[in-house]
Amino acid sequence: MGICADNNKEKKFYAVIHGMLGELAGGSQFSAALVQKLKDAYQAMEEEQQNSCLLTVYEIMEEDYAAAIYFMAVLLRETGDRKVIRYVIRLLSSKRYPLWERMNDASQFRFFLFTGGIWNEYKEYRNMRHMYEGILEELGDAMNCRYPVQPFEMRRKKVILVVSQMSNRYHAPTGYVIQICRCLARMGYEAECYICHYFGVDGYWDWNKSFFSQNMMHETGPFVREFADAEVKGYNFELRGSDYIETLKLAAGMVYKEQPEYVLEIGSETILAGLCREFTTVVTMGLTGRVPVTNAQLIAVLEEAPDEEALWDALMENGQTVLPVRFAMYHFDEKTSVPKYRKTDFGIPDDNFVIVIAGNRLDLEIKEAFEQILFQMLDLEERFTIAVIGECPVFQKRMAEGNRAGRFCFLGYQSDFKSAVGIGDVFVNPPRQGGGTGGLFAMMEEVPVITLGGCDVAAVSGDAFACDSLEDMPALVRRYVTDREFMHVQKENCRRAAEANLNVDNGEAFQRIHDAVKKLSS
Repeated sequence: MGICADNNKEKKFYAVIHGMLGELAGGSQFSAALVQKLKDAYQAMEEEQQNSCLLTVYEIMEEDYAAAIYFMAVLLRETGDRKVIRYVIRLLSSKRYPLWERMNDASQFRFFLFTGGIWNEYKEYRNMRHMYEGILEELGDAMNCRYPVQPFEMRRKKVILVVSQMSNRYHAPTGYVIQICRCLARMGYEAECYICHYFGVDGYWDWNKSFFSQNMMHETGPFVREFADAEVKGYNFELRGSDYIETLKLAAGMVYKEQPEYVLEIGSETILAGLCREFTTVVTMGLTGRVPVTNAQLIAVLEEAPDEEALWDALMENGQTVLPVRFAMYHFDEKTSVPKYRKTDFGIPDDNFVIVIAGNRLDLEIKEAFEQILFQMLDLEERFTIAVIGECPVFQKRMAEGNRAGRFCFLGYQSDFKSAVGIGDVFVNPPRQGGGTGGLFAMMEEVPVITLGGCDVAAVSGDAFACDSLEDMPALVRRYVTDREFMHVQKENCRRAAEANLNVDNGEAFQRIHDAVKKLSS
């Protein structure tokens, strides 16, 4: 490998690299023992040494994309060091590597950043957007079909929503699609939803920790779905390595033919919405407090954040505009007067204090540090139970094999999430960007939330429910048990926060978007 190290710490690090490359030559993945040695050797070095070693390893591995992206993914997962991000972006941005594999690895990278909570958007945002725009440019060249810009006055009173996946109404993008279709119908608009889906597993990202993107259908074709609040119709475009270019050509051509007033991207980096920018106005509606990575002309940010607007504006390029709007994903409901579920329905004694954690990605979001905090909570009192809502077989197996197995109650997927979360006494949020839907339903049921700041749950709950660190959480749980007045005040804060989030005129938000699109397109 030809590496020359100047001191013992670097020598140890490079020795681990030698071993890992040897393992790849004889198999497909790194052993757990070597991954631990990698982490220890890397963290033992000073920052300057880390920078030097990262550059050296990148230059040596860059000829082998699969090995390089896998190594960087493992190092990023194990250390959480943001310095690794720049090398991941460099690999994913290089046209020398296969486009389809890079698209899939970029999807995994994006999901890792979302669940890992280590992304500093103001440092990395531009590089992330340039990487995405580079992929869009390559796709456009491969598709080899260009469309002229559609004048605003020639467009129909129609909006095409674009998402990367849909599932059930408790899935945030799906919930937004339902409410947006409802709102647009009341405003006299036709609305269709185009899903641009791919599983994201055809690359070389850290195989042991890959995310498998779920969708409500897996074939390209039209769909109509009836939800409680609205009918959603549209088209699913299933991207596969064998024909993804042809499928994207079909999708872009269909959007062009429909002549919508604008394309509304729900989330970010959906691929299809980015390809439509050349011929129509694209609006991206992010689902978090962060600015979504997008090439859209208009970015609708779902919260009023005056202190952040100057920073957001500084990140924009090519005439992009940020438009803060308020939009409610659900109707405001009263606390369930007659509970559908009781604790005893799940085998939990009525007098137990129940700590709820919930989510669709808990296997990826619950890390060792948070597990230790949960154990500290359980050690406070014998009558404490942790109820887990959502499928998480890895976490469930790990807890079943531990010495606190009887203290966890795994409820799995719950179709009536609001009623299920209502059995809780508090809702504890793991360190993650998402979880806002769960936090919102907890507050609707007057179940106080415990969360770190700077995430979706904190955005919907407010400062009254945020704590400074994980280590503060057990003491806060104890206070909810022992201080009745505090619990009463926090339940009232739940009501106020839920009303503030949900008593919103969605029509006003979309009138503002319409006005902004018209101004941009004129």
